[in-house]
Amino acid sequence: MPRTKQCPSYGRVARCIFAAALVLTLSSCVLTKLGTYASDVFLGEPDPALAGQALPSFMKVSELLLATDPRNQGNATTVASLYLLYGTGYLDGEAFFLPDDAYIERRSLVQRARSLYLRSFQLLSPFVEKRNPGFFENDFQLGTDSTVQARAVSDKALKPFRKVDVPLMYYAAASILAAFSSDPLDFNNAALVPAAVTLMRGALALDPDYASGALHELAFSVYASMPPELGGDHDMALKEYNAALRASGGLSAGIHVSYALTICAAEGDAEGFVRALNAALSIDSDAAPDATLLNAVARHKAAYLLEHRDDYVFDTGNPYEGGTY
Repeated sequence: MPRTKQCPSYGRVARCIFAAALVLTLSSCVLTKLGTYASDVFLGEPDPALAGQALPSFMKVSELLLATDPRNQGNATTVASLYLLYGTGYLDGEAFFLPDDAYIERRSLVQRARSLYLRSFQLLSPFVEKRNPGFFENDFQLGTDSTVQARAVSDKALKPFRKVDVPLMYYAAASILAAFSSDPLDFNNAALVPAAVTLMRGALALDPDYASGALHELAFSVYASMPPELGGDHDMALKEYNAALRASGGLSAGIHVSYALTICAAEGDAEGFVRALNAALSIDSDAAPDATLLNAVARHKAAYLLEHRDDYVFDTGNPYEGGTY
């Protein structure tokens, strides 16, 4: 297809799905771009429930598009991103709000989410291996175990990757880490965590402010929650937190919620906990159009955490009252 040919843009989810249903009549240009347009539509949706109802159907449509061109790295990354969005935002998200006595239902949701994370990795790993055959067989060492020789191994493994590969690297790393979070005792997946952190670091070096700080947010979660031997580092966590705030212009509700849970709650900082969650709630739904859905999901979680703050951090006398402390 000539590079000068322009692809039509679809601005509504229904129109995207209808077009996908006519996949055999569409040009290769539309097949390549449709996932991107529809993903943008989802991320700009202000109603999480509406997006959640539509996502499973669109995941299947995206898989259909990928099947027409299984070697297309961009299409594969789009499908993987939808798996992660539905798994983290809806399945794991719904499990988070369930009461303790709903163990079976919670476990079912977590397992469904984990299956999507593993599918995401299985989908993307061949593209990582295509860029660097044997990448996941490297003996990556991180954190306190890292040495000059180990860093040389990482540098060599990352050398074939380019800036165009950053989305692939980000979602492959996120898939492994999400699966690890859902089941740390899956030793096969746990063995891939050093590779995931290596991909994350490589992506940060290539395009640090990718997706308005998405990589910084992922790095913050890793450095703040992982043990030192897997790359955990409190000082680096704070550095990535500030980098995420800068890259997003402070308009990512998710980074504020993550900070409240992983830093403030862990340190018993009740005031910081409330302040961070209020910062998430203060973000207007129209402030970041490309993150409207993600911010809506994060604000819902922030409101819940404020209401149940005594379950997460000791209250020092600054109760939440209508969005202030």
